[in-house]
Amino acid sequence: VAVLVFSLSRSSKSSSSCTATCPGSVTAKPSDSSSLLVDNASVCGLSVTDFRPFPITGVEQLLDDVHVITIAHKAPTEILHLAPGRHVQIQHPTDAKVKRYYTPIRTDLGHLSILFRHYPDGALTPTLFNSVVGDQVMLRGPNGKWVYEANRYHTVCMLAGGTGITPMLQVIQAMAAAHDDKTRAILLFSNKHAHSIVEYQLLEKYAAEHSFLDVHYFVTQDSSDVQQVVKLRNGYVGRITRESLASLCPAPRDDLLVLCCGPLPFNKSMREAVLALGHSPKNFHKF
Repeated sequence: VAVLVFSLSRSSKSSSSCTATCPGSVTAKPSDSSSLLVDNASVCGLSVTDFRPFPITGVEQLLDDVHVITIAHKAPTEILHLAPGRHVQIQHPTDAKVKRYYTPIRTDLGHLSILFRHYPDGALTPTLFNSVVGDQVMLRGPNGKWVYEANRYHTVCMLAGGTGITPMLQVIQAMAAAHDDKTRAILLFSNKHAHSIVEYQLLEKYAAEHSFLDVHYFVTQDSSDVQQVVKLRNGYVGRITRESLASLCPAPRDDLLVLCCGPLPFNKSMREAVLALGHSPKNFHKF
């Protein structure tokens, strides 16, 4: 059972600067609300049906096992826009059967950046991990049947594990950019260690600046991290459980949506917990 060890009022704003122990972050570029709802992937050279080669222009280590590769698309003067909920697919360079979906963590003029966790025994991430500037990556997209609609739901409850935060950030960014969107967002974010929370600084920025968003951090491993957890806004020690969901998310209702993204065991346990609480399967979406 997760134990709350510290809670900071959401109206409070931290003035402390990041030190070497602060979790890493990738700066997200703000976009206007209209551009966030329109896909321009074809303009940037992507295809929905065919994998096409794109060059890697940057490689960055964000955390111990979390990395970012930056990829140049075909329109140097354009910023890639994917409708919130959409993503791209990467194909293994030598095994066409291996494909994985990724939501870009950052889009700049002529480039998109993909964040991933390196699993040494993974099917694709070792290849991405060993990539260098100048290598080619096979991309297609946009993919994804679900697209976020402003005011479609009263509340969106987001359940994220590790690098599964990327599609949640995409939706949060869309909510923040749409000034007429009244949707409330509640994020329950699980990571192994407090010192390696993916995109911690960016999440804190959004939580401090936007009243629609509540963020709750869950740290699952390493009891020595407790002192780090107590510094978090709404920090918990333990996994996200059925009890956590019942306490932090509203009771089942037709206008409540649950979004989920993380490792396979995380997704399975979250779906089981959500359905056990009485939420409808049609109101549960896994990225």
